[in-house]
Amino acid sequence: MRLSLMRFAKLGALLRATGIVLAFCLIFGIADSGVAWAGTPVVRSIRTIKKGSPFSLVDLAVDPTTDTVYASNGIAVFVINGATDKVLRTIHVKNSGLAIAVNPTTNTVYLANGKSISVMNGATDKVLRTIHLYAGITAIAVDSTTDTVYVGMSQNSSATYFDKTDAKTLSVINGATDKVTRTVELNRQVLEFAVDPTTDTLYLNNGNSISVINGATDKVTGIIDAAGLVAVDPTTDTLYLANGKSISVVNGATDKVTGTVHAESAGIGLAVDPTTDTVYATDGDSVSAISFVAGSDRSASGVIIGLVGLVVIGGSGAAWLSVLRRRRTVGST
Repeated sequence: MRLSLMRFAKLGALLRATGIVLAFCLIFGIADSGVAWAGTPVVRSIRTIKKGSPFSLVDLAVDPTTDTVYASNGIAVFVINGATDKVLRTIHVKNSGLAIAVNPTTNTVYLANGKSISVMNGATDKVLRTIHLYAGITAIAVDSTTDTVYVGMSQNSSATYFDKTDAKTLSVINGATDKVTRTVELNRQVLEFAVDPTTDTLYLNNGNSISVINGATDKVTGIIDAAGLVAVDPTTDTLYLANGKSISVVNGATDKVTGTVHAESAGIGLAVDPTTDTVYATDGDSVSAISFVAGSDRSASGVIIGLVGLVVIGGSGAAWLSVLRRRRTVGST
């Protein structure tokens, strides 16, 4: 019996050592893998239009300065208070925004429909002027740092009206003068795009990948091997790519996917409020507000897994000895 006890003791010591090694491998392996684990998001549903409406929401934009969300269904713009999730008012304008963007620095809202853009004052909801363009508008984004408006253009204006065509060119507009300063020919068809005003970078969704473009030179600087609706958080240099019922989180510095968040619906419109770390996505007649945990949960899961391995496997030696002692006691009585 003593021999068996010694063998089990050695086995327990071996298992305990294995558990410690496994735990440290899990801790440091995951921590050093470069994988940033996204925190569990809190999803809220904001009822925006009446249920059963024939016109679903098609695009979103956020003004982080005023904590305001603008949602459009193509015939009206719904102004939502980001703090209360309440629709404050509904705006009816001629061009009510199949594509919509906001410049938070100037508190200006750009509403695109057909071949023109309505420039609206975000404080008064009044249309200040209209920018007329030569082709149908498919998407729009604003660089608030340079006061530049990027407009995706397509010659197929009828398809553009129903948001079913790709951009062939980008018109670059000076936000102060409303004048087109240059046109960028796109090598690939672009579904939609977003701008990071901090890094002066454009991210173009090509359907199968994301092209990264330097806003100063109009040159492609990289390709992200992922696709979907794209929105940018300039504060954290993070991209969110929505596709179906999941959202990929991309590190803007490395262009690498660092995590995936599963959502009920990723919608056909996506926007980010960098101040509140909230991603907004259209969901039929509602807006989904997805709030992420502030900061990075980098390697936290690895530490937890490692500690579990340390406790469960590392403690097995003591458990074996405990079982053997109990059996020995029972057998001796």
